Amino acid sequence: MTQLNITILSNNPAGGRCTLYTNYAQTLSNSLGFDMQTIYPDEDHTHSAPGLLLDGNPVMPNDGFIIDADDLCRAIEQTGFDNADLTEVHKKLDNLIEDLMSGV
Repeated sequence: MTQLNITILSNNPAGGRCTLYTNYAQTLSNSLGFDMQTIYPDEDHTHSAPGLLLDGNPVMPNDGFIIDADDLCRAIEQTGFDNADLTEVHKKLDNLIEDLMSGV
């Protein structure tokens, strides 16, 4: 299977969620070899910031507001990405949101 691409939809300058989503993408790139890119969508773009696209498809937050580790892992699994276990990646992603919420 070809590598997945993760696209960060970011505001410029990046705020809290944009920074979190960049950190998610970096973790997925480092851990799973995903190709990573950042775009700064304007009002004419199909998608708006903040957000993440996995192979061009939006990752939808289950709570309707913030993408979490469960949302990302579910999106990865739905692509059919051939990775035996996402447990460690899930933990890393979870730690990123915990750090954000605790103000670290």
